[in-house]
Amino acid sequence: FVLDNHDKNNRVASIATYIKAMIYAIEKEGQRSGKNELMKTCLLIDRRKATSKNQDLELIKEVLDVLICLYPNSMPSVLVCPCNLATRLFFGIVKPFLDKKTAETAKLVKGMKEIEEYVEKSELKEGFDS
Repeated sequence: FVLDNHDKNNRVASIATYIKAMIYAIEKEGQRSGKNELMKTCLLIDRRKATSKNQDLELIKEVLDVLICLYPNSMPSVLVCPCNLATRLFFGIVKPFLDKKTAETAKLVKGMKEIEEYVEKSELKEGFDS
């Protein structure tokens, strides 16, 4: 499932529709590969086109809340990439206010080398490494 529209002013659907599509994609993948394989699911939040003006924090928060609520043991990592110094500082400020599970699950990564510590390169969306 790809969630790469960061601009809250130009969403192509409502947040509820994004959530329903994401749940559908996760459940279909779980059926395809077997429920045990779902335990290896990793969410990658692609911030390559994100700026301070077009971040859809409301959508990202809803996605994380739903994933952690519905799939608490299935999502060992939520990778946020790429993360510059400003993002890392912001996360450091916000982290104490997050629930413990969310804070432990979120991983701020700089680029492909760090992503490959969590995800096989062959599993990434085509063109992600560019």
